[in-house]
Amino acid sequence: MTKKNNERINFANSKSANVATDFLDIQIKSFKDFFQLETRSDERVEEGLFNTFKENFPITDARSQFVLEFIDYFGHGRNRGFFIYMGMTFFSGLETIVVLYGAQLAG
Repeated sequence: MTKKNNERINFANSKSANVATDFLDIQIKSFKDFFQLETRSDERVEEGLFNTFKENFPITDARSQFVLEFIDYFGHGRNRGFFIYMGMTFFSGLETIVVLYGAQLAG
């Protein structure tokens, strides 16, 4: 017959203190990496939001008469206080520049 080991381990007196993960810092870094708002448009890496725009543009209509082309996007970091005051998130300050033109002009 085998004997069971039912001794409990007490972690209350543990010497090593676990440092809590700073989830807000992780979220802010992820936000900055995804949006690349602090990076000049000609220096952006093709990942995150920039890559999403590049993969999904240009967009043509069903008859291929018009083309919507992505040019750039930027954020309003300088107006962050205004968006917070109005009850909006920082995401409200993102603008995109797109161009709509006739398809015959593209060729």
